[in-house]
Amino acid sequence: MIEGIAKYFENKTFQLDASGGTVFKYSAATCTLRAVKTHKRMVTFEYNRTQYKCETSNVSFVVDYKYQQSSSSEPQLVSRTMSFVQLKMSEKYGRWRLAKNQLYFMRYWPPFNYEGMLFDIKEFRDHPDLGSFYAFIYRKIDKIYHSRLSRLQSRFATPVSDLEVVLGHVFLPSTSNRDYESIPDTSLCSVTKIYLETFMWKILLQNLGLFSKGAESFVGKLYPGLLDPDPPPENDEEIAEESSVGVRIIITAVGGE
Repeated sequence: MIEGIAKYFENKTFQLDASGGTVFKYSAATCTLRAVKTHKRMVTFEYNRTQYKCETSNVSFVVDYKYQQSSSSEPQLVSRTMSFVQLKMSEKYGRWRLAKNQLYFMRYWPPFNYEGMLFDIKEFRDHPDLGSFYAFIYRKIDKIYHSRLSRLQSRFATPVSDLEVVLGHVFLPSTSNRDYESIPDTSLCSVTKIYLETFMWKILLQNLGLFSKGAESFVGKLYPGLLDPDPPPENDEEIAEESSVGVRIIITAVGGE
């Protein structure tokens, strides 16, 4: 799954239809896709004077909108949003196991250390419903569950904060990295569900995601080269399912000349 996402968003640029505008006239518009993979995604944080660790989400999205005055000028960044998503794949219906420390981290975004640097992403702590998500994807669906699937959908994203409501208690970290919260399928029927294709459109249009200087610094450290002006070098290293990919989508509009 992670390898497929990395390949889908690998470095490429294509033209967008910029015609037909009556208020804003553009001579051209482009969409550039970039992807950077990493195996290093372990963070540490403190709770009640105890140190805990967990893995970061395995997909991070950065969506940039840029405006270029003319074809000879440098594009200027207009807006940027970031979001973090943990993918969960299921072979069958039943229950989902979600790591306690990762749930706590993505729900409360405590100050944390990554690769020797301290990060404090307050904006994501204040708005966990806009920046932190779990994406549930069912596969090998048995026919017996088709009726339930019509209510649940086979692929959807939900804010991490909704999962805390479903379980009926506050997420807390555990000193064991093997401790999990167990969420039954039936509970997911009551969460905020965003069909995965709709979720991606909301990410693309910056309807979801947040901007934070701290998150920007973290993403830059987590995925070296992803935020550089030029596309990062190709990385042919095979990536494991537990690894992470950073995706950057850049929409650039060039003013009418």
